[in-house]
Amino acid sequence: MRWAVAFLPLCLVTASGFMMQTCPGRSCRMADQSQHDGVERAQPAPSSSPLSRQAFLGGAAAAIPLVVGVGRAVADNEIIEKMVADKIAAGWQEPEVTQRAFMDITIGDSPSGRLVINLYGKVVPDTVKNFVALITGKNAAGVSYQGTEAYRVLDGLNIQMGAIGSRSGKSGVSSTGENIPQENFDIKHMKEGLLSMVRNADAQGDSRFFISIKDDAGWADDRYVAFGRIAEGMDVVHLIERVKVEGGTNKPKKPVVIEKCGML
Repeated sequence: MRWAVAFLPLCLVTASGFMMQTCPGRSCRMADQSQHDGVERAQPAPSSSPLSRQAFLGGAAAAIPLVVGVGRAVADNEIIEKMVADKIAAGWQEPEVTQRAFMDITIGDSPSGRLVINLYGKVVPDTVKNFVALITGKNAAGVSYQGTEAYRVLDGLNIQMGAIGSRSGKSGVSSTGENIPQENFDIKHMKEGLLSMVRNADAQGDSRFFISIKDDAGWADDRYVAFGRIAEGMDVVHLIERVKVEGGTNKPKKPVVIEKCGML
């Protein structure tokens, strides 16, 4: 049977309005942050935000070749992923930076560098206020990020930190001692280095956060509150990413510690 080769538009959005996701290596089996938080899986709702992923993907597919056979079509996933990543990188616009913080990181016994963090207090003021209070240690709960460890590292996906009072990462402590309601999901996960709050079993925040390693972490959209970005120190993030981890828990075998933190 003869095969015909045609160039057809690829629809990245299904009839229900959800985007078809590709499988970026190891991130597929760990893509749902809630698998580790005990939070029930929830599908993200379509977003009308100007930063939404759909706004950047609409039209990207028109040039993607499909090999069409009898009753089936096979797409080149590598081409799709590259086109999506390029369009996201070109289209992402950083929200207004209201404050800057730093964290000095040690891996094992070795000082490994500084993370400088842009914070977006205009978009998520309550979330940023909580984070800043934990950076400075000036808060009602009397707690700080200083001395805490990264409790989970997922190669190619994210680094999870900030579990004050819990080495396992199962809990954290906010600046008030109470859970922090999720503020909004206006900032989409379209840039590497974004910081987002981890949510607990009540779908609220505390002190825990994660750093996205890849530009496209769309699985986190409409589920986790992004509030800042690593402006300097992604080389340190990638050093942490390469630390060997324990099987099952993905906890770093060498302690990854926030040795010192503060505001700039």
